[in-house]
Amino acid sequence: MKTTSNIAYELQEGDGIPLVLLHGLCEDHSIWSDFISSFPGRRIISIDLPGFGQSEVYGNGSLRAMAEAIHKVLQKEQVRQSIMIGHSMGGYVALEYAKKHGAERLAGLGLFHSHPYEDTQERKDIRRKTIAHIDNYGTAQYVQQLFQGMTTQRYSQSNPEIIASLTEKGRRFSASGVATAIEAIRTRKDNSEVLRELHCPVLFIVGAEDQIIPKKMSLQQLVLPKIGDIHILPETGHLGMVEKKEQTQGIVNNFIALCEMYV
Repeated sequence: MKTTSNIAYELQEGDGIPLVLLHGLCEDHSIWSDFISSFPGRRIISIDLPGFGQSEVYGNGSLRAMAEAIHKVLQKEQVRQSIMIGHSMGGYVALEYAKKHGAERLAGLGLFHSHPYEDTQERKDIRRKTIAHIDNYGTAQYVQQLFQGMTTQRYSQSNPEIIASLTEKGRRFSASGVATAIEAIRTRKDNSEVLRELHCPVLFIVGAEDQIIPKKMSLQQLVLPKIGDIHILPETGHLGMVEKKEQTQGIVNNFIALCEMYV
């Protein structure tokens, strides 16, 4: 692991346009460890977002602050342009990065079970109650419920050890880190205009049975970018990189080739 400005990241050396991978809530860079086995020889930077993995909590964190932390990592590694793919919350961070740096520094943007829209008021209220629960009782119950709903029931019943491993790792993250990240998600603004204005290709990976991202939001974003690469995965929940590893590896490999055509 390497660090800069209290942000930890894993660097796989290689050639080509660097691939930057951002994890979701209650995950860390290791969610991509098996996934990147399909990218030998590619430079890949997998980052622990603030409050997760080995990265420190940001006091009053925001998605914008997380995006600037990513920017510092890429500056340190002298990455001028990258293909950035974010899972769930990581997609929200990637959109904030794209808002400020996308025109010059993104060769491609990937939303892996994510979307650009602001929370509804109902969802914001639920997140506020979740933060209060975590402040009072810690993260154990929240993380258990979170990962129980991440995959399809078929997958979780067939692979209980994988769900248990993800849950156990999620429980290790500090309550302040998880609560700060949820607050950052709760207060985010609509970024659909960012997708409209991007000139680089945009990848959408949607789980047909995703219980975390509302189907309406998953589908209505697909028409926003100028260049869209759209994949709706049947029998898949919110963890496509785990549930459909080989299929999504192929999708991302093809997306990299698409991005390289436009550089």
